[in-house]
Amino acid sequence: VNSSVHSQLLENINEHSCNIYNQALLFASDLKFPYWTVGSSLRTIIVQRYILALLYQTLNGRNWNRRKSWVSQDIWECNWDGVLCSIDTGEIVRLYLQDNNLQGPILSELGMMP
Repeated sequence: VNSSVHSQLLENINEHSCNIYNQALLFASDLKFPYWTVGSSLRTIIVQRYILALLYQTLNGRNWNRRKSWVSQDIWECNWDGVLCSIDTGEIVRLYLQDNNLQGPILSELGMMP
């Protein structure tokens, strides 16, 4: 995402409204990995990263058994533990999170996954 779009997102989120949804949106929109090498659209990438960041936060990701690279800005989400992506498109095709100490509600946003 170009810097002007990211700056606009930051302006729209003040310090009092920085809930998990806003934090996930900021994370998803601040792309550090060279996504121009991936076949997915920018929208798909941002939606995937947003949903994964929400899952991590709402399911107590800091206490997962396997959480290597999760919510790392400079690592493609397809390289995060338990995330399987299509080689052709870069879209997430499966999450392997069983026996991973997940705690909390599964949000309806998971249904937005492309």
